[in-house]
Amino acid sequence: MGKDNSKMYMYMPISLLLNLRDIEEIKETHRDLVFFYMFIIGILWKHGFYAERRLRLSDIKVILGYSKDDKRTNYLFKEGGVLDRNKLTRVSSNPPYTFEYVNGAIVHNYVKSCPDEDMKEIMMSNIKNCKIKSPLYYELQTKRDLTNTILVKLDTVNKIMDSVESKKVGISVVYIYYILRYMSLVNNEEVFKCSNDTLCEFSGLGLRKVIKITNHLADIGFLQKSQEHLSSGNVNCYTLTRNL
Repeated sequence: MGKDNSKMYMYMPISLLLNLRDIEEIKETHRDLVFFYMFIIGILWKHGFYAERRLRLSDIKVILGYSKDDKRTNYLFKEGGVLDRNKLTRVSSNPPYTFEYVNGAIVHNYVKSCPDEDMKEIMMSNIKNCKIKSPLYYELQTKRDLTNTILVKLDTVNKIMDSVESKKVGISVVYIYYILRYMSLVNNEEVFKCSNDTLCEFSGLGLRKVIKITNHLADIGFLQKSQEHLSSGNVNCYTLTRNL
């Protein structure tokens, strides 16, 4: 993205990991896409990318591994779509261009309030007719309300994306990883048990895909995976690598 990725992160609501199944309008196979989309627009919003360059929904579709003209995801992302109706996003014509910490809270400087008229004109040109989406979960975080959130680092996401053959596959791997990361935190980052069926239930992904993803995460060193034999069948045991 042209900035220091190591300093970019979002605190993502746990609800975006575990409760998307409660929104019936979201197709099962799009839960991972919604989580990743909410992360991406959070980064774009928080770090001033919307003001810095002209970004349309078609450009974000490319980031997500779709063509600019793809229509299959419009029901989610369009103005008045599923995410807007469920108060996950909202169209904005005034994104931030910088932010700073003041007394522990994030304070943004917004395009329409920019004191530099020449800079403001450039930024207004960048956002014109772009129907920029504000990630509503982020509003609470500017007040340092991080209750029920999980830290998602852009560096970690990029490492996962670079390890797979396509963006769409990477999005699924990122989603499963952070579901497991949350379970690890709940278990004090010790070994924990999680069945494939549980991952399928939360993620909406198929059994074979879930197994392939968790094996891949083990192969790239993001977790250790073993099996425990129970009378009712086998269950997976996971230990996630720390500091990722």
